This record gives sequence, structure tokens and C-alpha cells, in this order.
Amino acid sequence: MLYVLFGNIGLVLIGILFYRFIRKMNFAQLRPIIIQLLPATLFLVITYAIYTPSSLFLQNMSDFSITYLHVIPSLLFLVFIIFMDVLFVALCVMSEKNVVFFSGFLFALALGLYVQGNFLNPQFPTLDGAPIDWSIYYKRDFISKLFWVLLLVMLAVCFWSRWKTKLQQAMKYLACFLSAVQAVSLVALIFMSEPDIGSYGFSKEGEFSVGAKENIVIFVVDSLQSSAMKEYLASDVYPSDRFDGFTFFDNAVSGGSPTARGLPVFLTGNEYDPLQIESEAAAERWEEVTLYDDLHQNDYDVRFYSDLSLPGVSDKIIDNFVPSNKYVGDYADFTGQLYKLVNLYLMPQCLKQYFWLTTDDLTKSVIADDDLYKIGNIQFQSDLEEAGALQIKYEKAFRMYHLSGVHYPYTTDENLQIVEEGSVTEQQVLQGVMKEVYKYMDYMETAGIYDASTIIITGDHGRFEENSPGANAAFLIKRPYEDFALQYNSAPVHFRNVIPTLAEVAMEDYSAYGPSVFDITAASDVERLHTIDTPIRDKNSLDDEWDKTVECRFIVPPDAEDISQYKIWDPYNINRIDYRLGEKIDYTADNIYADQITYRMYKNAGGGVTASNELSICFNLQDAGADDLVFHYTYSEIYNEKQTMRIYANGRKVDEVVCSQEGKHKDNTVNIPGDKIEDDILILRFVFPNAVTPNQLDRSNTDTRVLSVTFESMCLMNE
Repeated sequence: MLYVLFGNIGLVLIGILFYRFIRKMNFAQLRPIIIQLLPATLFLVITYAIYTPSSLFLQNMSDFSITYLHVIPSLLFLVFIIFMDVLFVALCVMSEKNVVFFSGFLFALALGLYVQGNFLNPQFPTLDGAPIDWSIYYKRDFISKLFWVLLLVMLAVCFWSRWKTKLQQAMKYLACFLSAVQAVSLVALIFMSEPDIGSYGFSKEGEFSVGAKENIVIFVVDSLQSSAMKEYLASDVYPSDRFDGFTFFDNAVSGGSPTARGLPVFLTGNEYDPLQIESEAAAERWEEVTLYDDLHQNDYDVRFYSDLSLPGVSDKIIDNFVPSNKYVGDYADFTGQLYKLVNLYLMPQCLKQYFWLTTDDLTKSVIADDDLYKIGNIQFQSDLEEAGALQIKYEKAFRMYHLSGVHYPYTTDENLQIVEEGSVTEQQVLQGVMKEVYKYMDYMETAGIYDASTIIITGDHGRFEENSPGANAAFLIKRPYEDFALQYNSAPVHFRNVIPTLAEVAMEDYSAYGPSVFDITAASDVERLHTIDTPIRDKNSLDDEWDKTVECRFIVPPDAEDISQYKIWDPYNINRIDYRLGEKIDYTADNIYADQITYRMYKNAGGGVTASNELSICFNLQDAGADDLVFHYTYSEIYNEKQTMRIYANGRKVDEVVCSQEGKHKDNTVNIPGDKIEDDILILRFVFPNAVTPNQLDRSNTDTRVLSVTFESMCLMNE
């Protein structure tokens, strides 16, 4: 690896370099060589040793859980090594006459790395340890090889041509320019990055303490696919009665993947729209969720056990939230893994497979001062055995345990023993994980709290594999005092239904949270959206129009396993209208605009249309300019006492209003800032977190559709 080569050469030869300084080198001779090499060397140093590792870190800071200051020693080490290596070669084999060739080589190397990293790379999947079929990148491989060969040929031709001097000057100026571009970009990245990511964690305190009266216990088994759980339950190794009282929702959709997308949906009920800014969405989801306040008011002690960074969470929400001073414990290993990642991005495509690594490889050298929870099958089993029993410490308790589960790479067997990577199957790993879950359940029975508890076993998302975006997560739940053989339910549920499911357990009236998983039926006609932040490696059965360089949101069909029916959510074309300001969108009469806004809208016989839990309208504005606008709307009916409506303009939240019975038939308004409008396109997205099924409000009503507000009219006007 390149960083190893630099390191070994540099460290061994520093002494020789110093000796040559003293005995053989005239500093007057050295000065013009250094000046000649400086632009190309600086270009190489900034590209390889500074900008690329810094940008990769700053854009993925939550994965590292440390601040940028912790990375600087690694960067400085590589900068020093590269400069020393370049200087050593110059001193040993260069002269002022032929230094131009060495300078050209350095420039070509830096330019090749720069172009490869910025323009020739494919969009890689998450560094989750999943095996990659590198052959699918054959087009990129060919283009990459062609570029590097042409670069070397052009370099050779240039330096044996009569324009050598002019080309040398051009290289110098281009090296300085590209170095400056990367330096400015890095400064911008530093200022835009979140400074407090990784400054907290979840303490292991109270890990096995529970409530005497009521408990909600959740096991998040990472990457647990519904089909994998089905296979386990049908196997001979499954103890046939262990899941008595459980219902297996085998058609669940997580709403996001990987974990950083799926788990927040599970814990807050709020989905991420790729139009949103990540940092804003992360803060908003925890400000908007009220379940944990309600749990605390109902005397629940609430604790999460995970090492995932959850921006926006605080000690007001989670009782074991603690500040944490994380740092790099082994800089040699950390530096090696960081520059292995750099090589993955900068090396020619044909060499990338030798630098593939996982997020765990990158973070294994990051440790914390505090006794923080860290996900891991073996670690959880060890802690559980050391505890020996559950402690009755509270009246009521909420516990969420995040296990590494069946996440790639597979490194534990059915007995929870560490094995060579890739030597076991997913089912063997799952068997081991289930054994520690069973042990915890045994402890619950010993403590006398099992029957009265709610237990959930779920994946944070499904399995990543070719043609699959990891949407179909397993979801099993046992409610208090339920006693029947394991049941299967194929209702089209979504992780947004988890929060109301938990609310149903903890409080008498949960209708403000929307439908629980038990309220959803095949007739509910739900729309299930699923967002990913990495591409699917092979999308043969998905939409060919999907831009793989951006985050993507899928519309999942009624059967989540039917990948061929997945559609791309395109807010620029769904419910799109060419609209002139001031014209009324009338849902109570024939109207050219209303007739085009039909997706996810239910027409009522008495006039008006009813929205479900989410509505998106794309306004192609005619000569709107950049002025602020006012959105006018009237509604004739709401389901339940009130309905919250969150309004987003091109992904930015502009308001949150409450539709009440008193507001019916009135002119209601929302201000839309002009700076939210982009190229005369305004995508208004309405989210109704309190949308319910009529059956929830009246069990004699057989309507299980998810409904919120019935609109009469809408209009956009200048302020």
C-alpha cells in the first residue's frame, strides 16, 4: 500500500538524509531543486495526504465518532513522510538538469489521483463488510486503465518534445491552482461540519435493570431480513415454543437503510426525505417526537443501548445519555486504516479491491473514557452472563438493545464463538444471536416480569444484497399477557407504525400517534417509502432512470419482497402542475389543477379530497420570480380531534400547523420564503404524523385506510 511504502522508506532513510545534508550536500545546490519540485510535491501532498482523508472524514464524521482535531496527527505524519521521501530521492539521484523529469512524475501521479478520486470512481455501497462483485465495475475499470495509460504516455511525449519548458510551466501553474482549489474546499468543509458529533454516548449503566410492573424491551438485530427470520423459524434448531405470544410481521418496511437511516425511523417515526438537509432533519426528528416525554410522564425509565450516533438526542429524552470524550487509542492502526480508505478512493479501479475495508476497521482504534455501550454479539453475551440476572430497579422500564446481529462480515458462529470471517453462514450467526435473546427472556421469566412485558425483536433494516435496498426487515412483537402459538401477519406495515405501537402499550389513548402495526390491514392502502444513502450494486429489476449518484427514495409495493415492483419516488413529477400564482385549486368542482393532483388523494362523494399520512405537490411556477409566497388552504374535515401538518418547501421545513375542528372551512395560510424556491420549482410536501384509521377511532368502522385532512381548496399567492 502506498502509505506503507511512504512510511517505510521515510522512516528508514531519515538518518541517511540527515547524513547527506551534513557531509555531501551544498545548500546552494539544493535550493533550486526544492523550488522546482515544490509545486508538484505540494499538489501530491494536498491531494493524497490532506484533502482526501479530510473530506472523507468530515463527510462521514458520525461514523468515526471523533472530531477533526483527532485526525490531524495522522495527516501531519503522512505530510512529513511524503516530503522526506521526495527530498531523499532528490538528494540521492536528482540533479538540477534532470529534476524536471522527477517533477513531471510527481505531477502526473498527483493529477492521476485527483482525476480518479473526483471523476472516475463508481458509487460504492456502504462499507458494511458485504462481499462485492468487482466485475460489475468493468466499464469503470476500462476507463480508469485507459486514463492512467494515456496519462503516462502523454507525460513521456511531453518531456521529449520541444515544448518541454512551456509544459513544465503549465504543470507548475496547474498544480498550484488545483492545490488551491482543494485547500479552499477543505476550509469550507471544516466550517460546514458538525463540531459536536461523537461528543456523547449511551452509558452501560442500568443495562440489565428493569421495571417491576411494566417493561418494553426491544432487540434490534442489525440487518435482520424477514426471509432470514422465516428460514430460522422453519429450521430444526428453532425451539418450537420460544415465540409463543409473538406476532411476526413478515411484510414490514424499515423506511431507511443502512442503520443510520433505518434506526431513526424506528425510534422516532419520522422518515427522511432526500430533499432535506441531513443535519436539519436529524435535529427536527428528535424535537418532533413526543413518545419519550409521554413515557417519562408515565414513570418509565428510558435507556438506549447502541453506539450509533443519533444527532439531536439528549439527556432529556434518554436516561443513559452521557457526554463522552472519545479519542484515538492506536494512531498507527488508525492512520493505516484511514489511508487504506484514501487508497480505495484514489487508486486506479483495478487496484481498489485490495483496499476494501469496513466501517468497523476504521473505528476499532477509537475508544472512549467512559463505560459506553458498544454493539457486539459477543460483548452483549458476556455482559449478560456477568450480570447473571435482571435487577428490578424501576416501576417501568424501556430498553432498546442494538446488537451487531447478522451484519456483514459474519465473524461469530451458532455458539457465539469468534470464527474466521466468511467461514459461517447467516443462519449460523442468527442462531447464536437468538441464544442470547433467549437467555435474556429466561432472565425475564426468572424475575417474574416476562408475561407483563412487551418484547420486540426486529432488524434495523433488511439484508443488503444484489437488487435489494435492504427494506424488508423482520419485526416480531409480543404484547403483555398474550399467549398463543407464533402468528404470522403480512399486513403492509412500516417503521413509522412502531411509535404508535409502543404508545398503544403505554397509554390508553394512542390515536394521536397514528395507527399501530395491529391497525394496518391489506385494505389500508398505505404508501411505504424507503430511503437509502448508497446505490444498489445491481439494479437490473429497478428503475433505469435512477441517478445512482444521489440518495434515493423507493415506493415499496404491497409485497415488500417483490423487488421487481419497487418504484423510484420522484417528487419532481408526482402531482406536478404548471401553475400560475393566484389561481385556485378547487377540489369541490371540476378544476384543471385538481384533476392533475391525484396521487395519494382520496376523492369524497360530497366534495373535497382526503390526504393520507403524506402528500407531495410539485408546482412548476410560471414567472414567479424569487418573491415570498403565501399558501392558502381550506379543509372541510379532519380525522380525530386535531391533525398536525408539517410543511416542507423543496426539502426545508417552513411551518408546522395544527388543523382543528374550529379551523374547518376557514382560509388558513402558510408563508413560503422565496429563497426556498429553486428554478421556479416549488415542491410542497405535507406530512401528517397524526394520520389515523377510522377503525382506530371507532372499532365498528371497517375503514382501515390511513387518513388525515380533507381539503376543499388550495392557492399560492404573492405575499
